[in-house]
Amino acid sequence: MDFGKSVQNFVDKTEVAFDEAIKASVLQLVNNIVQRSPVGNAQLWENPKGAPKGYVGGRFRHNWQVSFGNNNTELKGNANDATTKAAKKIKSAKIFQPKYIITNNLPYAERLELGWSKQAAKGKIVKANVNAFSAILDKEANKRTPK
Repeated sequence: MDFGKSVQNFVDKTEVAFDEAIKASVLQLVNNIVQRSPVGNAQLWENPKGAPKGYVGGRFRHNWQVSFGNNNTELKGNANDATTKAAKKIKSAKIFQPKYIITNNLPYAERLELGWSKQAAKGKIVKANVNAFSAILDKEANKRTPK
């Protein structure tokens, strides 16, 4: 193989490895955010008997969504598995997706991030995970460094 082809081969492997590292890192970030999201538990409420009839917790945890370039504004119900849907969307993204957007459009999402729930301290749902993202990316990139 000549030098030019050898360099191009390395560049191609590096591009694929970089894209895989980004996708794996974003998916890990989504997984971490979903797992740290509190699930409504009426027994922990100030008024435990204040839950509406038929109340089932988990709507916030299941409403996390991933989009590319534009913010997704839809709301989801309890039945959706946020992590599985995010994984499918991230894996199907074209190479070098410039912008991944992770959102939760429920009206109380910001309050939960600000410590409104006894199950999640202030900044422990999104902020803590975003702060850890570079370490996640480093780990994923190191796994895929072309040899």
